[in-house]
Amino acid sequence: MDKHALYEYHPIDPDAGELRLVTILPGDGDSTLRVSFSHATLRPVEEKESPSLAPLQATLPEGWRVTETVDGNIIFVYNVKERTSWTHPDPTFQYREEDWRPAPAVPEGQPSFEALSYSWGAAQPEEPILVVPGEAPLGIDAHSLPAGDPRRRQSTEDWSCLWVRPNLAAALRHLRRADRPRTLWVDAICIDQLNLAERGRHVARMGGVYSAAARVVVWLGEATADSGRALDTLELIGRQTEVLDSQYVPSPDAEHPGWVTNCDVDAAALGPVRALLARPWFSRLWIWQEIVLGHKDARVQCGDKTVSWYHLRRGLVILRESHLPDARLRDGLLSNPLLFLPYVTIASTRATKIREGIAALIHGTARAGCTDHRDRVYAFLGLCDRRLADRIRPNYHLLTEEVLRDFFMAYLEEYSSLALLRFCDLQSRRLDAPTWVPDLANLALRPAQQTFASGNTRAHATVGREGTGILSVLGVEACRVREVSDLEMHGTPPSMAKSWRYIKDWYLMAEEHDANDALAGQRFALKFWATLYYGWVGDRLLNADKIRAGVYDGEMKALLEQRSTPREEALAVTDIMASFYKNDRHSSFFCTATGLVGMGPLGTREGKSLQGRG
Repeated sequence: MDKHALYEYHPIDPDAGELRLVTILPGDGDSTLRVSFSHATLRPVEEKESPSLAPLQATLPEGWRVTETVDGNIIFVYNVKERTSWTHPDPTFQYREEDWRPAPAVPEGQPSFEALSYSWGAAQPEEPILVVPGEAPLGIDAHSLPAGDPRRRQSTEDWSCLWVRPNLAAALRHLRRADRPRTLWVDAICIDQLNLAERGRHVARMGGVYSAAARVVVWLGEATADSGRALDTLELIGRQTEVLDSQYVPSPDAEHPGWVTNCDVDAAALGPVRALLARPWFSRLWIWQEIVLGHKDARVQCGDKTVSWYHLRRGLVILRESHLPDARLRDGLLSNPLLFLPYVTIASTRATKIREGIAALIHGTARAGCTDHRDRVYAFLGLCDRRLADRIRPNYHLLTEEVLRDFFMAYLEEYSSLALLRFCDLQSRRLDAPTWVPDLANLALRPAQQTFASGNTRAHATVGREGTGILSVLGVEACRVREVSDLEMHGTPPSMAKSWRYIKDWYLMAEEHDANDALAGQRFALKFWATLYYGWVGDRLLNADKIRAGVYDGEMKALLEQRSTPREEALAVTDIMASFYKNDRHSSFFCTATGLVGMGPLGTREGKSLQGRG
């Protein structure tokens, strides 16, 4: 390829909606990859408000209700036996889903393309791809044409080349068709990566690219002996459930409806799944925006095999929520990002409580990988509230410290909230910035809390010296830490026996301090188990009815009555361990002077005050 010059990008204006598209020219086997580039303009899609489902509800027989899945599909649910249906339960009613949820109109002239979601992978050895100038003679090999053929006017000597990483080359080769071209948007080659100004402007609008794509294609990498089996298993599991706003119900197409609560899969089936989910794509930061914005029709491809993201995502939800036959099956099954990614939808990130939505994205992506820590902010701009996103303009000339500081200030100014302070862990931070600037690259995760000491009151906070000085906050002392357990959690749950030691130590410590609570004994079980699994402090219990405190406490008392340490096999089938192994934690367990319990940051010490900030 030495005779071909390096491809030179022609300028585009991302602020005006312009983008580059790459067309993979026909070919097969290991033949040289040939592509052509074109410019297009994305036009905003006008979102129309969907009709209310109340009139549809009025047409249903008794016992039925109509609602939406998290993806916006209409589903009918029978309240008594949890039967579900895609069709109206009254066969005489003329029902068409498109009348109630019309598809958004595509603007005239909108380009049709697919967007690729993949892991960049190793940098070497790079592989060249040939870039044909202008519109190439599709399906024709210039080398095979006779000298006088007019179609030979595009001599291969006029072609240029690009060098791409091996994983992208493999993806393009597997996506290439033999008989017709295929047009894609691929970040590594459709953005001039050496042009930092273009890169920053394009990153700010990347969410719109994936939203406008006809389909998102996920490339996991080359096939292995059991990768196809793993995809089949995940798709099978995912076909069993539908996810509503806060409920999991059997899918109308379910073959095993009981898997929604008890997924009866064995170690042999989960072995290939565990290996597949360990692939780099699942732990990559940028995929959150890419797959959430384009997930409804997305396809996941490994080698030549493809499955729908729609079902694969639900398979991940069941593996996370359902009880497995043995809690030890969760060991290494779902990486930390996969504990949260399957639940993220466009609606959830732009919900009414939008400030909490941003915090949830930060929490969920904390262990996702990226090479540039500035992307800890930039990579979810397409998902977050537009008011906040408009305050942040990606700029790769800024230092990471400056990007994170500006993000904190934008959040504080937009929402008058100090919720981001919970990400300012002092033990793990490596950021050369004031301690109120969250080090998003080195977060020590605690359970995702859904309560705030200050409720929804506006924060009173000021920062000196133009955002680089001391953060002054008005707060009220709520109580003081009386005792902290010597057993701290540092990440994934340890062995079954050691996990039991942690839970037992915390439980007995909390029980001893419970006598100081004004409601001693009355809510102890609820208070302890809500703290352990949700990180809630006991005087504020949201959705308390969903916590299976009675089940957990019954098991706990039975285990404590045993004279010897319970065997690992016995612990592995308890509800206590089934729930404990669902989350990573970086937490200290503490009791307060008033008898409350909590999961605090690593390094929590006796005598420290817990404050509500207003």
